[in-house]
Formats: sequence, C-alpha cells, structure tokens
Amino acid sequence: MPAIAITDYNGIYCFPPFYLAAKGVSDENYTLKAVIGVELGLVEDMNNFQFLKYIGNICLIAMTDEGYSNLREIITIANEEGLPRKPKIDCHILEKYHEGLVIFYGGIESWCYAMTLNGETYEKIKTIHEKIQSIFGENCYLEMTAQDENEIGEYKKINNIITTLAKETQTKCIINNNYFFPEA
Repeated sequence: MPAIAITDYNGIYCFPPFYLAAKGVSDENYTLKAVIGVELGLVEDMNNFQFLKYIGNICLIAMTDEGYSNLREIITIANEEGLPRKPKIDCHILEKYHEGLVIFYGGIESWCYAMTLNGETYEKIKTIHEKIQSIFGENCYLEMTAQDENEIGEYKKINNIITTLAKETQTKCIINNNYFFPEA
C-alpha cells in the first residue's frame, strides 16, 4: 500500500507514533505515506443549542502542509467551543479552514444520520451537503459502510440516503467497513 490513514476521534493523538512507524517502513525503493485525519462532530450552527441534537460526525483528512495546519486549527476550535467529549464545528469553520483538506461523511455516526433520526427532511440534509460540497468541491466525498449482517438495518437506511444524495448531487462515494476491538 502506498499510504495508510488514521482518523482519530476529536484529535490527532496517534499522529507522531503513526508517522514514525510509517517512516520506519520506508526505504530507498518504497515510501509508506502516513495520512492524518480527524473525526469531529458537525452541527448546522455552533451557537444555536437547538441544533445540538443533530451532532453527527464528519472526517477530515490533510492532503498538504496547509491542510495539516488547517486541521489543527479546526480541532482546536472544535474542542474549545464544543461540548465535553463531543467537539463540534459548523460550515462557517469549514469555510474558513478548508484549504488542503478532504472531507467525507456517511454511516450511522454521521451528521446526515443524526438529522434523519431526529426527523429532519431529506431536502434539509441535501441543502447542508450542497453547502459543504460548495466549500470543498472535488474534495468532498460521501461515505457508505459495508457492515456485518446483524447491523445491516441501520447501515442500509443511511446507505440509501447516501446513494440518493450522491446521484442527485454528483458526489463521489467511498466505501468503508468498521472493525472494533474488544477491551481485554
């Protein structure tokens, strides 16, 4: 693999050891690139507590040094102005610090799904997605999750929304699968 990414929740805690480990894999013929990102909460308006029930995640990945710097700014703002254990940002922050970043979202922890669970309309979700898409352009992706059979119902519901959104807005999709490790 030419690159591996880590997207920690709410910060970039693993980056230093992750970067050094990737650098240790490299030699004169091969370089493993360590890609850094973060998963944060997104709300429609950080200053409106009515929207707090809609907090859902987005992932941001740094593509450049400027992106890494912007990622650090976004994380700082999210943690300073967020809720305990749930840092959050809104589109105004993304608009200011989007350069050099890629954004993607979908799945059962996304802001799209949080809005769906709280009875928000598809049109409202589409409007917010289009705002994000206008900020990030080609660097905006929707995410679909291929998950285990016992959890397929919730994933199927959000994947249907993401599929429709992708087709209507001409947004590219990525596919992931979540694996979790039990604590010893």
